[in-house]
Amino acid sequence: MDHFCSHRHSEIKNVKSWKSSWEEKMAKKEQKKRLKEMEQQLKSEKAKRKELHRLNTQANRKRKLENQRKSEIVQPIKNTAKIKKMKKKQLRTIETR
Repeated sequence: MDHFCSHRHSEIKNVKSWKSSWEEKMAKKEQKKRLKEMEQQLKSEKAKRKELHRLNTQANRKRKLENQRKSEIVQPIKNTAKIKKMKKKQLRTIETR
């Protein structure tokens, strides 16, 4: 043997440095920034879909109510004296428009 080693090979430890290079830091920072932008984009798309769904359901409710009113059979009361003679249960069914 030409060279002498005082330590066994298993005892030698390769310690990874705590400091990372500037390029690695900038790459991580850029990746984090892209991830946040993507997250924000997904959130805004979800909010748009939710708002659109809310508006559609609101329009459907309004249309349904209008159609219901159109389809009603209405009998106008021409003689207002009849209202005074009506009982409470009958008065509850009367609607003014």
